[in-house]
This record gives sequence, structure tokens and C-alpha cells, in this order.
Amino acid sequence: CITLPLRGESPEAGVPEAEGQGRASARILVLDDEPDVAETLSDALMRAGFEVDCVHDAHKALAMIATTEYGAVLSDLRMPGMNGLAFLRELQARHAGLVERLAFLTGDAIGNGLTGDLQATGRPFLEKPAEPEDIVRLVTQLLEEGAA
Repeated sequence: CITLPLRGESPEAGVPEAEGQGRASARILVLDDEPDVAETLSDALMRAGFEVDCVHDAHKALAMIATTEYGAVLSDLRMPGMNGLAFLRELQARHAGLVERLAFLTGDAIGNGLTGDLQATGRPFLEKPAEPEDIVRLVTQLLEEGAA
């Protein structure tokens, strides 16, 4: 996704640069079946200096991961076809090293009784809508933990 700032808006307004990360230092994959949500996440991360690829289908995400190195992956939990938990299982089978740099975003885990399943994955998650600085903080945390 390519997102340009609104006219008159500073590209850096309100979103801190990723701590310990320079501009374009890490490529992030955003997986969300809702294009508007993916674009919003992408925009927040690009403003913080990350390179971002967006995809709206888990199968396409796995294909992209097979050919591109990602520093972190943000995935929606509830998607048609392959949901976030199934995506995690496929990621474990195909690209196990990336699992520790995966986080989930969800708007309805608590309301649909998915909280236990989500917590059982051991992966961090944010409830949508999330503030841009929380998204950047989460990705920075994933990158730091993945580098350790």
C-alpha cells in the first residue's frame, strides 16, 4: 500500500520514529482483509520510517513471505478463508523463524470468545482500533525481540 499524507499534514505528525530503527530499516508485512484498515496501519508504520507491504489474503501473505524478508508481520485475526490462527500454524510450518516477529490485531476477539485462543498463541496483540503510536511500539517490540 502506498499512502500519501493529507495536504498540509506533516508526514511525521504524531507518530514517533521507530526507536533504534532508521528510516527504511525494516520491512513490515501488514495482513488485513479490510483494505482501509491495512492502509491505516501501513500509513502509521511508514510515517515511523518502516517499509511496508500490504496484503489482504493470508495465502498471498505466505507467498510474499517466501520471496521477501520481513522484519515483522502484523496480522488480522478474523479473515475469510484462512484466519489469523491458521496463518500462524502455516507460518510455523513454513517460516518458523518469523513466528516470534508476528503480532495480531483484532477488533472482536473478546466479543467472540477468541481471547483464550489468542493468548494461547503467546503472540502479542492489539485491539482495533489502535493508536498509531501503539502500532509503532508493537512493531518496534517485535523487531527488538526478534533480534535478541
